[in-house]
Amino acid sequence: MNTIDVSEIISEAWNFTKKHWLKMLLVNIFIAIVNFVISMLFMPSGFWSCYIEAITTQSARALAQLQAMAQSMHLYSNYIEYVIISMLELGVVNAVLLVVLGKSDTVKLRLGYNISLLNFFNILLGSIIFLIIVSIGTIFCVLPGIYLACRLMMYKYIILNENVNAIDALQRSWQITEDNGLKIFLLWVLLILINILGLILCCVGMFITYIITYFAIAICYKKLTEQDQVATTIIND
Repeated sequence: MNTIDVSEIISEAWNFTKKHWLKMLLVNIFIAIVNFVISMLFMPSGFWSCYIEAITTQSARALAQLQAMAQSMHLYSNYIEYVIISMLELGVVNAVLLVVLGKSDTVKLRLGYNISLLNFFNILLGSIIFLIIVSIGTIFCVLPGIYLACRLMMYKYIILNENVNAIDALQRSWQITEDNGLKIFLLWVLLILINILGLILCCVGMFITYIITYFAIAICYKKLTEQDQVATTIIND
């Protein structure tokens, strides 16, 4: 099986970013606003007055009360925030994937855009299994954990595009990433460096580098599946 070209993926991701950056930027701002609103809705009464008192007076009572309020807010908002933000982010991933695959000419976002409830729960289950497997690999040594993450990371895209269950998606990810584990790792390293560069540029650059990351992973999935289809055709012939 041929290996993917990391520089080609980044180049294509940049081309997609130049075309869709404004809509993607608005989408990410919308998600940030939703995240903020959810946090505000679960803000306990008197939080800000307690916060100001804790900061200005360093009172032990105010600090303890502030900590208790923060824990309470964290407890109640976490699950609701996770579900809503996860659906929105999956909507972004799916919208980007549709553009990369040529199934849509523009990035469109709705709550869980074009994602069935079954696919959402398969992605949730896949995420749990993925984290367990990678965590076990990391416990024994960091490198096996990284390797497993690189080989299994395409499960979300597989579920979204191929409508398979979580187990089949993880197995399929393992299949299509064969001989490409190192290249995927190099892609991630490069994307991390690109995002660090965006962070250095007064954080503003991250608005663009984050979009490049979305497109790069989707393009990587596309190229891996194309290579797998070619390899399957050759074997069948």
